[in-house]
Amino acid sequence: MTTISLNHVYRHFGSTTAIDDVSLTIPSGSLFFLLGPSGCGKTTLLRLISGLDSPTSGEIWFDSREVSQIPVEERNVGIVFQQYALWPHMSVLENIRFGLTQRRMDRAEIASRIDHALTLTHLTPLAHRMPSELSGGQQQRVALARALALKPAVLLFDEPLSNLDPHLRHDIREQLLSLHHTLPTTMVYVTHDIEEALSMADEIALLNRGRVEQSGEPRALFHRPRNEFVARFMGEASIIEGTVTRHEQHWGVLLEGAENGSPLIILPDEIESTHQLSARARGRFVLRPHYLSFPSASEYRISGCIEGITFTGPVTHVVIRCTPSQTITVAIPSCRTTLLQPGMTIEVSYQPADIAEIIENSGR
Repeated sequence: MTTISLNHVYRHFGSTTAIDDVSLTIPSGSLFFLLGPSGCGKTTLLRLISGLDSPTSGEIWFDSREVSQIPVEERNVGIVFQQYALWPHMSVLENIRFGLTQRRMDRAEIASRIDHALTLTHLTPLAHRMPSELSGGQQQRVALARALALKPAVLLFDEPLSNLDPHLRHDIREQLLSLHHTLPTTMVYVTHDIEEALSMADEIALLNRGRVEQSGEPRALFHRPRNEFVARFMGEASIIEGTVTRHEQHWGVLLEGAENGSPLIILPDEIESTHQLSARARGRFVLRPHYLSFPSASEYRISGCIEGITFTGPVTHVVIRCTPSQTITVAIPSCRTTLLQPGMTIEVSYQPADIAEIIENSGR
């Protein structure tokens, strides 16, 4: 297995900076996700790792080998693209065999690798079918089998599931996770799909405009976002803004636009030990909609006027205006929202421990 290290990597295209001083370590044997919006540089970064492109400056290491200027055929990488790129005139078996024959392997080794790849991807019964006779999910598995047959030290995925319907995406995700736990391979996966990244990744690097905004385990990015971009991109979030104040034995934030000392939202106890809070400081915090409860079920409560209601199936999103300048969104099981109407005043509850870490605080 291979550890991939990127040290101050840049990629310029004329006056455009596609990759801007990226430094990352992708642990050996991990399933590592490059996540971000369209145009953030994640596919460019994948191409640099693969050898399909070279950095303008900086270093890329595979273990103790510096590979920045080494071509793709000498890096022992496999690549699964968004487009399956199968040879239409070749069967499943022949598509998998093609790359192996190009490497001049002996027939016994080729046969063994093809059989193993077909077994791993559950394609053995389809080995003699043509691509036109396969579904989209089956074609994607052929592309995966073709890459696996090469036994790469690094396996790269460029949004491989974006062309599939939701049901197939779920099935292929499960297969990829199973392969990840089976194979001694470092995997790097590009996607803009947050659910895909959160449910599959060992670690995530979230990119924006060519830079890494934050990297780490999925739970860390979701629960402890470094800035507002991370907070909002990783899932629906209410950004709580106001003045930090002391309330009895706790720290709290008095919401922007609040009058008469209310509403005050109590902050987690651990915030005091991890941040140098001071009274009257300006603070910004993250509260996820699913962490709020209705009807209110704890001593910590927020009330406000319903400003909007959006039905999304099992969950309904309700926007509550707490102050003239502050709204929060709560996700409520739809069965509990049948009597709710815009203009009504409701009360929801929260647990201080569910409020994410400070993402901006000019007072510390």
